[in-house]
Amino acid sequence: DLTDYCSPLAAGALVKTVLLFSGFVRLRGEAPPLEQQLIDAGGGLEVVTWSRLPTGSGLGTSSILAAAIIASVGAVHGVAYDKADLV
Repeated sequence: DLTDYCSPLAAGALVKTVLLFSGFVRLRGEAPPLEQQLIDAGGGLEVVTWSRLPTGSGLGTSSILAAAIIASVGAVHGVAYDKADLV
Protein backbone atom coordinates (compact mmCIF):
# COMPACT_ATOMS: atom_id res chain seq x y z
CA ASP A 1 0.00 0.00 0.00
CA LEU A 2 1.52 3.29 -1.13
CA THR A 3 -1.25 5.63 -0.06
CA ASP A 4 0.49 6.60 3.20
CA TYR A 5 3.63 7.81 1.38
CA CYS A 6 3.11 11.38 2.66
CA SER A 7 3.13 10.38 6.33
CA PRO A 8 6.71 10.63 7.66
CA LEU A 9 6.03 8.01 10.32
CA ALA A 10 4.60 5.42 7.90
CA ALA A 11 6.75 2.36 7.33
CA GLY A 12 8.78 2.87 4.17
CA ALA A 13 7.38 6.36 3.51
CA LEU A 14 10.65 7.59 2.01
CA VAL A 15 10.94 4.63 -0.36
CA LYS A 16 7.27 4.94 -1.34
CA THR A 17 7.74 8.65 -2.10
CA VAL A 18 10.78 7.95 -4.28
CA LEU A 19 8.94 5.23 -6.22
CA LEU A 20 6.11 7.68 -6.92
CA PHE A 21 8.43 10.63 -7.66
CA SER A 22 10.49 8.58 -10.09
CA GLY A 23 7.42 7.42 -11.99
CA PHE A 24 8.21 3.78 -11.23
CA VAL A 25 4.63 3.43 -9.93
CA ARG A 26 1.56 5.66 -10.01
CA LEU A 27 -1.40 6.18 -7.70
CA ARG A 28 -3.54 8.68 -9.53
CA GLY A 29 -5.56 8.80 -12.70
CA GLU A 30 -5.79 5.70 -14.82
CA ALA A 31 -3.12 3.83 -12.85
CA PRO A 32 -3.56 0.06 -12.90
CA PRO A 33 -3.32 -1.85 -9.60
CA LEU A 34 0.14 -1.77 -7.99
CA GLU A 35 0.71 -5.46 -8.66
CA GLN A 36 0.12 -4.94 -12.39
CA GLN A 37 2.40 -1.88 -12.47
CA LEU A 38 5.20 -3.92 -10.92
CA ILE A 39 4.68 -6.76 -13.40
CA ASP A 40 4.75 -4.25 -16.25
CA ALA A 41 8.01 -2.82 -14.86
CA GLY A 42 9.69 -6.20 -15.03
CA GLY A 43 8.45 -7.99 -11.95
CA GLY A 44 8.98 -5.58 -9.11
CA LEU A 45 11.69 -4.01 -7.06
CA GLU A 46 12.98 -4.76 -3.59
CA VAL A 47 14.42 -1.82 -1.70
CA VAL A 48 16.01 -2.45 1.68
CA THR A 49 17.15 0.42 3.88
CA TRP A 50 18.40 0.69 7.44
CA SER A 51 20.06 3.16 9.74
CA ARG A 52 21.51 3.02 13.21
CA LEU A 53 20.64 6.66 13.80
CA PRO A 54 17.43 7.39 15.67
CA THR A 55 14.48 8.90 13.85
CA GLY A 56 14.54 12.66 14.22
CA SER A 57 18.24 12.83 15.08
CA GLY A 58 18.71 15.90 12.89
CA LEU A 59 21.78 14.44 11.19
CA GLY A 60 20.36 14.60 7.67
CA THR A 61 20.03 10.86 7.17
CA SER A 62 16.63 11.20 5.49
CA SER A 63 17.93 13.50 2.77
CA ILE A 64 21.05 11.38 2.23
CA LEU A 65 18.98 8.21 2.07
CA ALA A 66 16.47 9.84 -0.29
CA ALA A 67 19.26 10.80 -2.71
CA ALA A 68 20.69 7.28 -2.59
CA ILE A 69 17.28 5.70 -3.24
CA ILE A 70 16.53 8.14 -6.08
CA ALA A 71 19.87 7.30 -7.72
CA SER A 72 19.31 3.55 -7.28
CA VAL A 73 15.73 3.51 -8.52
CA GLY A 74 16.75 5.78 -11.39
CA ALA A 75 19.50 3.36 -12.40
CA VAL A 76 17.02 0.46 -12.41
CA HIS A 77 14.54 2.59 -14.35
CA GLY A 78 17.21 3.64 -16.89
CA VAL A 79 17.53 7.23 -15.66
CA ALA A 80 20.95 8.54 -14.70
CA TYR A 81 21.16 11.37 -12.18
CA ASP A 82 24.38 13.28 -11.62
CA LYS A 83 25.42 14.69 -8.26
CA ALA A 84 24.00 18.13 -9.08
CA ASP A 85 20.56 16.56 -9.62
CA LEU A 86 20.66 14.96 -6.20
CA VAL A 87 21.91 17.89 -4.14
